[in-house]
Amino acid sequence: MLNNKKIAAYFIWEYAKEGSALDLWYCAEDIASYLERKNYLAPGDIEYITKMDKYSAEYIGFIRHIAYRLHIYTNRTDELANWFDAENLCVNGEWVSAVTGLAKAFADMRGESGGTGIKNETVRDYYAK
Repeated sequence: MLNNKKIAAYFIWEYAKEGSALDLWYCAEDIASYLERKNYLAPGDIEYITKMDKYSAEYIGFIRHIAYRLHIYTNRTDELANWFDAENLCVNGEWVSAVTGLAKAFADMRGESGGTGIKNETVRDYYAK
């Protein structure tokens, strides 16, 4: 799980070039928690979405969630940059494997103990509802 979190946070930094290491770590956790809630636990789930029509409601909604989290944790206000980075992350196989692996770990922990393993209290409280 730790390695997946590091890889996911690294690629967020690689694309966004903004945000502190801790914020990028929390961003990776938040995105993985979103994926876990949507039951996107395998790379194929993300690949299915990225192959959809770019104007479909499901594609737009999914990318919007990723772009929003990039905005929140990097404090970058350029909406187009956040959107394009979200799209680029979602077609990066290494990032997708890491973030879905993290989402799967969160799902497994939730099933075993009811906890999430999420370090950021704000993210954890948001998803605990």
